[in-house]
Amino acid sequence: MAVESPSPAVKLSPRRTPGAPGTFLDKSVYHSEAFARLENERLWPAAWQMVCREQDLESLGSFVTYDILDETVVVLRSSDTEIKAFYNVCQHRGRRLLEGCGKTQRLFCKYHGWRWKLDGSIDRIPWRDDFTNVADADVALEPVKVGLWQGWVFISLDPDVQPLEDYLRPISAALAPFRQDQMRYRWRRSVMLDANWKVALEAFMEAYHAQCTHNHMEPYTDGRTVCDIHGLHGMFRDSEIRLPLGVPSPLTDLPTPDDLRPNIAKFFEQLDVTLQALVTPADARGAQRILTEVPEDAEFSEIMVRLGAFQHEEALKEGIERPPITYDDVRRAGQDWHIFPNMVLLPAPDSFLVYRSRPDGRNVDRCRFDVFVLQRYGPGQEPDIDAVTQVVEDWRDADWPKIFEQDFINIADVHSGMKSSGFRGSVTNPIQEAVVANFHRQLKRVVVDGEAVVQGEMKA
Repeated sequence: MAVESPSPAVKLSPRRTPGAPGTFLDKSVYHSEAFARLENERLWPAAWQMVCREQDLESLGSFVTYDILDETVVVLRSSDTEIKAFYNVCQHRGRRLLEGCGKTQRLFCKYHGWRWKLDGSIDRIPWRDDFTNVADADVALEPVKVGLWQGWVFISLDPDVQPLEDYLRPISAALAPFRQDQMRYRWRRSVMLDANWKVALEAFMEAYHAQCTHNHMEPYTDGRTVCDIHGLHGMFRDSEIRLPLGVPSPLTDLPTPDDLRPNIAKFFEQLDVTLQALVTPADARGAQRILTEVPEDAEFSEIMVRLGAFQHEEALKEGIERPPITYDDVRRAGQDWHIFPNMVLLPAPDSFLVYRSRPDGRNVDRCRFDVFVLQRYGPGQEPDIDAVTQVVEDWRDADWPKIFEQDFINIADVHSGMKSSGFRGSVTNPIQEAVVANFHRQLKRVVVDGEAVVQGEMKA
């Protein structure tokens, strides 16, 4: 799609399209009603979308509703062994059945009193004999495709969608050693943001912004990354030229200390405080131990080996049994995965940070943004879900860690700034923002070209 022309009253200087091929992103995809209509027709009805965790559906009758555009879906525990999903609407007159999340024995319509069993079959129709030409099967709830992966529950509105296990290749293989299914919520929050859903999501699909937006971390780490593209999806990982942990970013002009231990310990402390994700309290405690239990003149490799051992010991004190995760497992997992279209996942040995973004109905200038933080816990130590869940309309009404506040301020200003006639489009970093560029290539393929949402051949 061509960049939308500025207002006739605004004249811009002649300029070539900057950047390497495929790295310049048309701004109209964020604000164009026409592009949003194509998304509504070709993207959301076809793609797999994450709804919740199996943890949300552990008891019979537990349910979670999920809204996307005009569609409303309910996902529920229909038996001890099965999770089902249905369009969340009465088959009599179309009333919405359930709201939010909770637990129910039946799906009940508050309009005329029709009722369905958890398997979607009709359970009660008042004055049933009046409906002489209606069979029970005619008014069963309409099913929706469900997929399960590592504790996550996905749905697709397309009954012929590609199997989830194929859709998620090679993400499944890269993250399998981490056993997300064994993790539980540390906290989760849902908020409305004044931005297009893509603007919000893209803030978490690259680390290039961290050296500016989150520069409080720069004295302790060199944040350079590179990207790998895998069909629909993409990921970024540490750059091969990235300096060792504890060495300040070259952008700071700070000298490299002779003793890296304080900077390494501070890195984990700052993540624990300002992100409250990826680094667990046990990780932070283990990092502090290198200051007193590792010699000042220790080699970097020894520091890192001892650090891992201390963190494992601190986890064991809490009864946490970590699956066998090797250095190569961590390297293959990378730092951040974009799962097309609207999920971003950051892995760590004992904690995952996950984002989801979706439109607020048909409003291109607003989105629902969700944050899920998972953590590995000892037996019976995980917090109550309700106690760690918060839903707000304005992000300022919740107590967010510092890093999220920094990102949310950016998101609103980016979305509004993109509307300026002086902005032609995004000039993405071809090394560190390639995941964002791939996201737009895949959107164009599906939304503009009308191709199927299918995960095909991928880079090895």
